[in-house]
Amino acid sequence: MRSSWAILATLVLLACAPPPAPPQPAAPPKTSAVQEPAVQPPPASQASAPQAAPGAPKLSSSALGQAVMSFHLDPQPGRVPAILDALDREVAGMDDSTIQARGAPLMGWLYGVFLQFPDEIPAWTAPERSPRMRVLVALALMLAGDEDEALAYARKSGIDETRLREMWKQTSFMVYGTARSPFAADVLWGAAFATGDRAYVGHIIDALNDPALAPYADILVTVAQGGKEAFPPGITQADVMAFATAGSVIWSLVSNASRMPFVHAELEATARAKGLTPSGRRLIEATLQAADARIARQP
Repeated sequence: MRSSWAILATLVLLACAPPPAPPQPAAPPKTSAVQEPAVQPPPASQASAPQAAPGAPKLSSSALGQAVMSFHLDPQPGRVPAILDALDREVAGMDDSTIQARGAPLMGWLYGVFLQFPDEIPAWTAPERSPRMRVLVALALMLAGDEDEALAYARKSGIDETRLREMWKQTSFMVYGTARSPFAADVLWGAAFATGDRAYVGHIIDALNDPALAPYADILVTVAQGGKEAFPPGITQADVMAFATAGSVIWSLVSNASRMPFVHAELEATARAKGLTPSGRRLIEATLQAADARIARQP
């Protein structure tokens, strides 16, 4: 799962970096389904201090996580400025490992909030933001379908429009269909946390219905039951991403379905749905059983 987060780190850092030099001939790169490009954080001198809204209460890191994950329970636009300021403080100081661990759901969350409250966007995007936060905001605006607003924000923020469009091409499909990577699943989780819309959870669950998972169902059922995830011997290169995504999805579904009724409801409904592959039904049912077992153990 960690390797998929490097995609976001790369996108953010590319947008903050100076324009590239003209391409030079090079040997063809080695390809791997789990390879990700190495990234380096931008120089500290590029970061500008985020500006908190006057008089707004500051959220701590722990309070920020709770505010993001529970926003769908009380989706009031008045809550957003303090969350944005806190997100900016977090993102501005992120090193590579931290942005890899938190960046994708934040982008999905911003997308979900912008989608719900388009009239509030000009006020929310007015404050000066750190370079990394500016990229997340611009991408979220593009994902929400407000291309004009996104490009205007990019121009104001010093983000290259061509690069923004390229980044959008690499992320736009993630909120509209089945999660095909752990990164995409976490973008969808962010959107789900912002909106409470079960459709995003459904796209996450759909990853378990991939026919490619049939040879690995026994191992993935063990993962649902709390076992350790490990790539099975002999797994094909073509199946590596599907397996990694399924392991990530199972873990997150068990965790979130045991705490969030709308996630549990979608998981339960999908387990009863027609048209699932045999392995998909088995994996979804095992995930639901694991979530129910965790609920039963709660005080």
